[in-house]
Amino acid sequence: MKLSAARVGTWIGRQATATPLRATIVRYVLSLGFVAALFAIIPYTPLDGPVGGVLALSSVVVCCWFSGVGPALLMPLTVWFASHFRFDAPLPPAIPSAKELMTFFGLSMLTGAMGLAGQYRRRLRAATRAHDARMREQAHALSAARIVFCDVEGRITTWTEGAQQLYGWSNDEAAGRVIHELLRTEFPAPIEAIRAELLRTRQWRGEVKQLRKDGRPLNVAIHCILYRGEDDTLEGVAEVHNDVTELRQAEAAIRASDRRKDLFVATLAHELRNPLAPLRSGLDLLRMTRADPSDDDILEIMQRQLEHMVRMVDDLLDVSRINTGKVKLRPAPVLLADVVRDAIATCRPQIDEFQHQLLISIPDEDVWLEADAARLVQVLMNLLSNAAKFTDPGGEIRLSATCDGRQVALSVRDTGAGIPAESLPHIFDIFAQVEDPHFRSRGGLGLGLNIVRTLVEMHGGTVEARSDGPGRGAEFIVRLAVLAGHVPGGIEPRPDHSTQNGTPATRRVLVVDDNCDAARTLTIMLSRGGFECRSVFDGPSALAAAEEFDPHAVVLDLGMPGMSGLEVARRFRANARNRDLVLIALTGWDKEDDRRLSREAGFDHHFAKPVPFDVLRDLLDSIGAKSPADAATPLRRETSRL
Repeated sequence: MKLSAARVGTWIGRQATATPLRATIVRYVLSLGFVAALFAIIPYTPLDGPVGGVLALSSVVVCCWFSGVGPALLMPLTVWFASHFRFDAPLPPAIPSAKELMTFFGLSMLTGAMGLAGQYRRRLRAATRAHDARMREQAHALSAARIVFCDVEGRITTWTEGAQQLYGWSNDEAAGRVIHELLRTEFPAPIEAIRAELLRTRQWRGEVKQLRKDGRPLNVAIHCILYRGEDDTLEGVAEVHNDVTELRQAEAAIRASDRRKDLFVATLAHELRNPLAPLRSGLDLLRMTRADPSDDDILEIMQRQLEHMVRMVDDLLDVSRINTGKVKLRPAPVLLADVVRDAIATCRPQIDEFQHQLLISIPDEDVWLEADAARLVQVLMNLLSNAAKFTDPGGEIRLSATCDGRQVALSVRDTGAGIPAESLPHIFDIFAQVEDPHFRSRGGLGLGLNIVRTLVEMHGGTVEARSDGPGRGAEFIVRLAVLAGHVPGGIEPRPDHSTQNGTPATRRVLVVDDNCDAARTLTIMLSRGGFECRSVFDGPSALAAAEEFDPHAVVLDLGMPGMSGLEVARRFRANARNRDLVLIALTGWDKEDDRRLSREAGFDHHFAKPVPFDVLRDLLDSIGAKSPADAATPLRRETSRL
């Protein structure tokens, strides 16, 4: 195998750049071995003498310079051994002479200093190279950033490559141009106000709209920093530009998707409510006309299942509205006992269905809350319904309330399935359900508890879930602030218009709905309830029928093709003879905007399909027959929601 200088150099370089220990060993062996061999060979060459001494000493100095402090300190000893322990030289004396000691000491000082200087120089060069590398990286990053330097008048002095790529203008093209004129900037505030804030605080942050050279619009987040000279004079402004166009487009896409989702949910709720309305009317009609008492059981089953469908539709719509902030509370003083009574009355059929024992414990004294009564009833109703659903038949549900004068704590506790510890932190999340077949068999969409938490937090309260584990029941605690110092006012009795001059007044009701089944079943029910009814199926027919029939009230669907219910209501109100006509919206559209539009169109009441017959009958019973006396006191218009 041939050895060459190139191969030897390659091997040495590879070893020197290997692991730190191997590199150190190679450095010691090469430097000390070279010096030892040099001093051992020179006496046998023509260089033996002063020339050889100078050459050997120079080699020692060079080796010390490149090898480092360690080999340099060992170098004098290596020279001494290489000079005295030759095969043809006599053994050195046991005790070195003073001259040899001085020479050894002087050589040690020289080699140590050279090794230290060489090592310091290498470390300094390594640090310099690392610093240069960092500076190059920072310079590259700085050039890639979108940074613009302007003078105090807003003229561009220079900008980085990143800014050039962002806007499409080269540095030469942009230099000297006023930046907001070049980029046709749209500021979120007057430019004078922005400059005033920049001078006052020495910086400004904001988002602007700008145009590239090719005309493409950009959304850019800007951070302006005002810098001054040594004499505190204004020198210019450094602006950091970040392109947020894609972020804003993504946000717009999310908002559009959210709007489409809301529209889908609203349409779904409307389409589900439309068939539920005739089902409920037909069921109420069957209950009114049943001949065999044995039919009560099947009617109760049908009623419960229909109520379950209605609750699911309402939850589906509510969770969409609540979580997008579209539900506005209507807070007013409300008695805790009234909230508890209404919630229990709503959930009593479900509790009785499972033969649960309901234990109630609330304070004897009046506890007033500043709350939206309907929404608070919904909170308690969802908790009671949840307890009834997840408790085996014959279980116990305990509803209790405690008040310390500042806060009331409502607790709903059951002896049911319980909640696993790992599910407790997420039990209020939307669509959250326990991952267990035993729990999933209970049904539900996983919306009720999310609605509870959101409504409670909108009231400024908190809700907490507790459970000792599966099979050990669960407890939900709602805490709300008490309305202190409230003195209830008197309640005016509602006038009874159901009779006139001591005899029952016949009320004429016009039912308008493009869903023929819904209109006919409601007409039949109202007729059986003692009202004189007529049904039509479109807007123009409603206007014509009103002229002939002269109704006291119109039950009107909103989403009819052709002439909508809103337009029909406006035309009714435009006619002076209809100023006392009671307009009742009965529709599948039940968002806040829908109720606002119905109110603006002139409706007195707004109900979501399907409306319980008892509610509609009580409302119509409160309307008196047309008379001059009634005309003097028109019915106050309000919007109602079930």
